[in-house]
Amino acid sequence: MCSERRLSPAEYHLHVPPLPQRVAAERRESLGRTVGYSIRMESCRSADTRMLLCTTGVLLRRLIDDPLLAGTTHVVVDEVGLKSGEPRVRTPLDA
Repeated sequence: MCSERRLSPAEYHLHVPPLPQRVAAERRESLGRTVGYSIRMESCRSADTRMLLCTTGVLLRRLIDDPLLAGTTHVVVDEVGLKSGEPRVRTPLDA
Protein backbone atom coordinates (compact mmCIF):
# COMPACT_ATOMS: atom_id res chain seq x y z
CA MET A 1 0.00 0.00 0.00
CA CYS A 2 1.43 3.36 -0.97
CA SER A 3 -0.20 6.57 0.20
CA GLU A 4 -0.19 9.78 -1.79
CA ARG A 5 -1.64 13.21 -1.03
CA ARG A 6 -5.36 13.82 -1.00
CA LEU A 7 -6.84 14.90 -4.29
CA SER A 8 -8.56 18.24 -4.66
CA PRO A 9 -12.20 18.17 -5.82
CA ALA A 10 -11.06 19.23 -9.29
CA GLU A 11 -8.47 16.42 -9.46
CA TYR A 12 -10.96 13.88 -8.09
CA HIS A 13 -13.26 14.39 -11.05
CA LEU A 14 -10.48 13.53 -13.49
CA HIS A 15 -10.87 9.90 -14.47
CA VAL A 16 -7.62 8.16 -13.30
CA PRO A 17 -4.94 9.49 -10.94
CA PRO A 18 -1.65 9.88 -12.87
CA LEU A 19 0.68 8.05 -10.45
CA PRO A 20 -1.01 4.61 -10.52
CA GLN A 21 -1.41 4.90 -14.27
CA ARG A 22 2.32 5.65 -14.67
CA VAL A 23 3.40 2.82 -12.36
CA ALA A 24 1.25 0.31 -14.25
CA ALA A 25 2.62 1.57 -17.59
CA GLU A 26 6.21 1.25 -16.36
CA ARG A 27 5.44 -2.34 -15.36
CA ARG A 28 3.92 -2.89 -18.83
CA GLU A 29 0.54 -3.97 -17.54
CA SER A 30 -2.96 -2.63 -17.40
CA LEU A 31 -4.12 -0.66 -14.37
CA GLY A 32 -6.13 -2.79 -11.96
CA ARG A 33 -4.10 -5.97 -12.28
CA THR A 34 -1.11 -6.00 -9.91
CA VAL A 35 -1.15 -2.19 -9.59
CA GLY A 36 -4.36 -0.55 -8.41
CA TYR A 37 -5.62 2.60 -6.76
CA SER A 38 -8.23 3.69 -4.26
CA ILE A 39 -9.54 7.24 -3.81
CA ARG A 40 -12.63 8.15 -1.82
CA MET A 41 -15.45 5.96 -3.15
CA GLU A 42 -13.60 4.83 -6.30
CA SER A 43 -11.12 2.01 -6.69
CA CYS A 44 -9.53 0.04 -9.48
CA ARG A 45 -8.07 -3.24 -8.26
CA SER A 46 -8.49 -6.98 -8.49
CA ALA A 47 -7.68 -10.13 -6.54
CA ASP A 48 -4.26 -9.99 -8.25
CA THR A 49 -3.47 -6.45 -7.01
CA ARG A 50 -0.20 -6.39 -5.08
CA MET A 51 0.45 -2.62 -5.01
CA LEU A 52 -2.40 -0.32 -4.03
CA LEU A 53 -1.83 3.42 -4.33
CA CYS A 54 -4.25 5.41 -2.22
CA THR A 55 -4.83 8.76 -0.57
CA THR A 56 -3.98 9.35 3.09
CA GLY A 57 -7.72 9.43 3.80
CA VAL A 58 -8.16 5.91 2.42
CA LEU A 59 -5.16 4.70 4.44
CA LEU A 60 -6.51 6.26 7.66
CA ARG A 61 -9.94 4.70 7.06
CA ARG A 62 -8.29 1.28 6.59
CA LEU A 63 -6.29 1.77 9.80
CA ILE A 64 -9.49 2.56 11.71
CA ASP A 65 -11.24 -0.52 10.30
CA ASP A 66 -8.21 -2.81 10.70
CA PRO A 67 -5.41 -1.40 12.92
CA LEU A 68 -3.10 -4.31 12.01
CA LEU A 69 -3.74 -3.96 8.25
CA ALA A 70 -4.16 -7.70 7.82
CA GLY A 71 -2.93 -8.87 4.45
CA THR A 72 -0.69 -5.81 3.98
CA THR A 73 3.06 -6.40 4.02
CA HIS A 74 4.38 -2.87 3.40
CA VAL A 75 3.09 0.67 3.79
CA VAL A 76 4.92 3.56 2.12
CA VAL A 77 3.81 7.02 3.16
CA ASP A 78 5.21 9.92 1.17
CA GLU A 79 4.89 13.63 2.00
CA VAL A 80 2.12 13.28 4.58
CA GLY A 81 0.99 16.74 5.62
CA LEU A 82 3.38 18.59 3.32
CA LYS A 83 1.02 19.39 0.47
CA SER A 84 -2.36 18.57 1.94
CA GLY A 85 -2.26 20.98 4.87
CA GLU A 86 -3.15 18.13 7.21
CA PRO A 87 -1.46 17.99 10.62
CA ARG A 88 1.69 15.92 10.75
CA VAL A 89 1.21 12.32 11.88
CA ARG A 90 3.62 11.54 14.73
CA THR A 91 5.10 8.09 15.23
CA PRO A 92 7.31 6.54 17.93
CA LEU A 93 10.26 7.08 15.55
CA ASP A 94 9.87 10.89 15.83
CA ALA A 95 11.75 11.06 19.14
